[in-house]
Amino acid sequence: MARWQGAWRSTIMRSAFSCRDVLFPAMVREMKADRPVYLSLLQFEWPMAALASIAHRVTGVMLFVGIALLFYLLDLGLGSEESFAEAVALLDEPLPKLIIWGVLGALIFHLVAGV
Repeated sequence: MARWQGAWRSTIMRSAFSCRDVLFPAMVREMKADRPVYLSLLQFEWPMAALASIAHRVTGVMLFVGIALLFYLLDLGLGSEESFAEAVALLDEPLPKLIIWGVLGALIFHLVAGV
């Protein structure tokens, strides 16, 4: 075997992805199975940018649902005097107030985090 062929072959064997990965996948799986893998998402230290991105997406979904509820409430209030009284009575309950404050908080966070 020529000298350059041996150098080429040893370079391939040392690379991150080589012919060995394609020709002998079982050998590669056995080699990688020995490495410790720790995938507990509760104890994983997320970067701050990843947490902000996830929170931005969650608040976007909350806004999508919350704005639909607010449009329903607006439609209810603009229908007639009786439906306006029903909307006012609905807003006197604590759960709808909490939902409106949640939508408002999601809107503020979504605007600030999206900048």
